[in-house]
Amino acid sequence: GLMDLSKPLVYWETSRGCPYRCTFCTSADDRLRAFPLQRVEADLQVLEGLENKVIKLLDRSFHLGRSRTVTLLQRFAATPEGLRFHLELNPDRISPQAMAIFPRANPGKFQVEIGLQSLTEPVLNAIERRMEIPRALENIRELVAMARHPVHLDLIVGLPGEDAVQCADSLNRVFRLHADHLQLGTLKLLPGTPLLAQAGQLGYRWDPHPPYEVLAHPWMGFAEIARFKRYAEMLERFWNSGYLVYTLMWLVRTYHAERLTDCFDAMLETLGEGIARDNLQPDSLFSLVCRYLEPLLPDDGLLQQLLLWDYSQFSLVNNKTPDWIARRLSHSETLVVEGSRRRLPLLQLSSEAVAIVNQRRRVHLQAGHYAVWPRQHKKGKPVSLIPATA
Repeated sequence: GLMDLSKPLVYWETSRGCPYRCTFCTSADDRLRAFPLQRVEADLQVLEGLENKVIKLLDRSFHLGRSRTVTLLQRFAATPEGLRFHLELNPDRISPQAMAIFPRANPGKFQVEIGLQSLTEPVLNAIERRMEIPRALENIRELVAMARHPVHLDLIVGLPGEDAVQCADSLNRVFRLHADHLQLGTLKLLPGTPLLAQAGQLGYRWDPHPPYEVLAHPWMGFAEIARFKRYAEMLERFWNSGYLVYTLMWLVRTYHAERLTDCFDAMLETLGEGIARDNLQPDSLFSLVCRYLEPLLPDDGLLQQLLLWDYSQFSLVNNKTPDWIARRLSHSETLVVEGSRRRLPLLQLSSEAVAIVNQRRRVHLQAGHYAVWPRQHKKGKPVSLIPATA
């Protein structure tokens, strides 16, 4: 097999090919062959001898009959603590029996990647991707609400028949799920895929060199696709990085009627394209965000709390900290943390702020004052304690 056991990420497969025929995928014409469970078990026994590995399943779809899926998930859940399993799931195909395994498994045992691609029904039909959208969204909500196993969602811009309005709608609806990671990719017309064979007739313009990205098509011009590439960058910076998660949740909900694209448009307009294009250090990102939020902050106590909370998890106050934040986090208390006395800023979290923060925490916080200790030192040494309750 494919297993190279020396790397932190081990690639493994329990089946080849795919039951689906999505036209953008290189597995579209690949007949499905599931490996016998005896072979899977033999592999697992080898994997169980390893420490601290992520086992990334290469299976194009993990749903090959309910009993097989449930058997494998239970078996993965029972492996030693140092092994974690990265699975690509079709969200509408997760049975209640499979779903019941996730809340009982150790936190972080699974990393779930879900390719939604689009929430526009006719577009999914056009690329021959079968998905029951309401059921898919319901299952994702359930996985995210557990706050137990990281959930990574993918969308694709540039699919045939999807215009900018529909694309924005897919993005806004998927953002509202508040998954750990949301990736917005531009369609690639890969060699050997049915979609590449249709691309000329469909009026696509694309880069003939790797990574073969779509540049324009009859439903979306060059400038519109470029705008979604900026949204993708901003998602990476604000959300996937973990830097501004709670601030962004509140901003989008309160000032932009739950439309992420409107929020990003307003930021691009005020701050310029640099917010999506320049190679920004996190401190510069916080400075720009503070500049953008300045008019809103005085009248929005909740926004203030969430911004300070986001910043405190990233860093203690230093000479690069934006003024607005530095002034409010400079009042510190001396506390004993991990055996040594430290001066740490104290933050107040109201019950409204806690309700937002708890959406992404397995262990829920109560309203009150917290001394916040960054996720990691600047030097990259991880720090375990957030937060120390005062």
